[in-house]
Amino acid sequence: MSFKGVYGASTGGDTGFRRTWDKEKYRKPTDIEEEEQPVKKKKNTSRSDKHQDDEDAEPIEPQLLKARDTKVDLETHLNKVQVVTVTGDSKQPGYYCDVCDCTLKDSVAYLDHINGRRHQAGLGYSMRVERSSVEQVKAKLASLKRKQEVPVQEYDLEKRVEQIKREEEADKKARKQEKKEQKQKAREKAVAAEKSNGNGDELEMDPEMAAMMGFGGFNSSKKM
Repeated sequence: MSFKGVYGASTGGDTGFRRTWDKEKYRKPTDIEEEEQPVKKKKNTSRSDKHQDDEDAEPIEPQLLKARDTKVDLETHLNKVQVVTVTGDSKQPGYYCDVCDCTLKDSVAYLDHINGRRHQAGLGYSMRVERSSVEQVKAKLASLKRKQEVPVQEYDLEKRVEQIKREEEADKKARKQEKKEQKQKAREKAVAAEKSNGNGDELEMDPEMAAMMGFGGFNSSKKM
């Protein structure tokens, strides 16, 4: 069997032993992606529709970076045991950022994250700070100077210990006096209760009448 060459001439021999290639199998990936691209566009239409409002909205100019006025809480789950299950990022162990929807493994990474560009952009801040005016700088320097002029009170440890001892002794005396007064009041109440019930009451008698009857007193056993 003879085959024609490139210019139409016979090759003069059988060249069927040569290997043939499947062109469909070895097509370039770019050609396949171009054909599948319309299908991907159809799948992403719903996603693009969700963000259509954000794209149509006017871009908001980010605010200038400001100093944080609240303390970062890093000790909420300190010394606590937490059972970890396979859930979303918000329930994973570590420090969760609800602004960026991510979890950081330790406090150092969390602080780096909240001070970073991505987190500040999520809050609507840029990494630029407000430029201070000359009057603001002068006022700041004046306030620092006033702080330096205020004398620093030295802390005397020995005097503080003596003061604490005196306060403790005064508290002990006050508690002791209070207990004593409570006991006295309880004793007086008991005596008043006995008198009101008639236990141990003594009849009051005129001394002259008692002498005439031969009694010196009801508490004495001797006769006059």
